[in-house]
Amino acid sequence: MRHLFTALVFILCLPASAQTLKCSYLYEYKEREKQKYPEKDYALCIEVDRENFLCYSQNTFLHDSLSSEMFARGEDMYTVRDSTGKYPRGVDWGILADPKSGSFSLYDRWLLLIFEVHGEYMLPAWEMEEESEEVCGYICKKASANYYGRNWTVWYAEEIPVGFGPWLLWGAPGLILKAEDEKGLFRFVCEDICMVEGNRKERLEAIIEKNKSGNYVVVEGGLEEVEEVRLKARRDLSVAENMMRVWTQTYDVDGTLLPKKTDFPYIPLIAEEYWRKTN
Repeated sequence: MRHLFTALVFILCLPASAQTLKCSYLYEYKEREKQKYPEKDYALCIEVDRENFLCYSQNTFLHDSLSSEMFARGEDMYTVRDSTGKYPRGVDWGILADPKSGSFSLYDRWLLLIFEVHGEYMLPAWEMEEESEEVCGYICKKASANYYGRNWTVWYAEEIPVGFGPWLLWGAPGLILKAEDEKGLFRFVCEDICMVEGNRKERLEAIIEKNKSGNYVVVEGGLEEVEEVRLKARRDLSVAENMMRVWTQTYDVDGTLLPKKTDFPYIPLIAEEYWRKTN
């Protein structure tokens, strides 16, 4: 509970004027183990205030917000596509959490599928180390832990006593500004920190609810059960098509039916081995 208390100190001391701590991260990840970081989201943001923790892609948020506004004005699909092209989509997952209770909702979108998880933060058993590193202008201390089946190393800033970080990483005695797993599959590096008025919670919730009320199929439940379905759907297009009740065919220019690729690479943040060990 000591870490949970530390995580709340800064949040509860924020003024009631809806001041929000906002941090932007470079998030890099791999779809295959033996390759360089091919995928990246230059603006994975977290926001923390007295009542909320948010983690989302800046580009995806701007893309979806602009699309929603333009469609509401009656713009056609082609005009919307041209206008939103300046915001290349980042990751489609996001987290909305309550820092006081430790509960979170994680949303991920894949094709016409929405995966919705409701859970509680699990506290990593951080081992504090003597090394330090400067990240985003702050001297950060190092800590490591096995968390959801991966060995994570993080660098946290004690000067910012907020025990949160990107994704579900949290519980260090300071804001987590950098994190990477032992295999080099995922890396988060903070690039900007500022205080802003208000937060984007309501707008994020509106985007989520709009998508859920549309043509999307929603898979909702606990972390383990939803992760199992998401992993199958992300890797096997035929599974996703069956869930969406949509089937596709590919033809070449002369009308010949081409073999359909159904298997796709995908590495989840939560290691698959984790579920086998906990069952």
